Amino acid sequence: MSYGKECILMFKNYFYGFVYFVWFLVFFELVARLIVSNDYIFNKIKGIDDSSNRLEWVHKKVKGKEFCDTLAIYNSTIGWALQPNLNHVEAFKNVVGGKYVCTNSKGIRGEDEYDYSKPKGKSRILVLGDSFTFGEEVNDIETFSSVLQEKLPDVEVINFGVFGYGHDQMLIYLKEEGIKYKPDLIILGFVGDDMRRNLLSFRDYAKPKFFLTHDGLKLTNYPVPNPSEILDKEIIKMKFLDLVNILVEKLKWRMGINDSKMEKLSIVILDEIIKQSEEIGAEVLFLYIPTCYELAPGIPKPKYEKFFVDYCSKRDINYLNLRHNFLEVDNMKREDWGYPHWNAKAHSLAGRIIFEYLQKNHILKNVTMNN
Repeated sequence: MSYGKECILMFKNYFYGFVYFVWFLVFFELVARLIVSNDYIFNKIKGIDDSSNRLEWVHKKVKGKEFCDTLAIYNSTIGWALQPNLNHVEAFKNVVGGKYVCTNSKGIRGEDEYDYSKPKGKSRILVLGDSFTFGEEVNDIETFSSVLQEKLPDVEVINFGVFGYGHDQMLIYLKEEGIKYKPDLIILGFVGDDMRRNLLSFRDYAKPKFFLTHDGLKLTNYPVPNPSEILDKEIIKMKFLDLVNILVEKLKWRMGINDSKMEKLSIVILDEIIKQSEEIGAEVLFLYIPTCYELAPGIPKPKYEKFFVDYCSKRDINYLNLRHNFLEVDNMKREDWGYPHWNAKAHSLAGRIIFEYLQKNHILKNVTMNN
């Protein structure tokens, strides 16, 4: 066979190989798009990863649902924030009787307005956290922050809780806005799932994400793209790669790879929250908030609780484990505390326990406390 014919044959082999490769890619991409567009199948395979959360958000948007929650607005710094000036908006319709939500002009839960400068003779508590701190499924006045406020007339208790937040977003919110209020005490509501969110760049919506480098924390996905940008790019995103990512992340969670990564990242983020608090002279109280699943009698200590206690003990900071207090209440079943979030009874107990802890440990000295 001549050299020219060999070249032609080689070219044909490469060409057909390329065509078959493209055909297989197109085939698998079409199959992947069918899978992710089917709600039943998608709900069976989705996991704790960016692809699952992004695709779920896209599904909701295509069906004409809200941005990520009727109470939220897009925020380029944190991903989402509470809408300002909500006036007794009915929410949490899964709760019998319904509940309402108010926010002030700065998007803080409740009707009270707060200047950055503290009123003379007043102390301030800033409460960071996710949906449990925010008070999902209860009224404004039923949140544990409001319960604490009633018992501390000489203190302003500011509820900085926002649903869906990880510790990374709490840190950014504290640095961007929280420290402006010059709090005397910063309470961090710690829910185990917040640690997982630290690994994500998409949860309820797109969010910033920290990476660990030799120089510390590096912020990525910042500024956060707006909803129209994400939707415009969705058509060209390969769903086959999304499926691969979903499966790989599931495997990494099962093998414990993500657990190790999650703990290392969370430690550095929490350290930074403590550092920011100390720089403005604020005391810190870390609060372990148990979910309903952690309140079943007889279950072993959750891994997140162990991480929480170990971390706080090593850092020698004030901490309060509410799970122990909740389990000590007689004749209470898991569902009696609310599902999936706390009910008013749970918030009332939490507020009282926090108050008693502040009293016992002489935190916020020279403050009038109402029993």
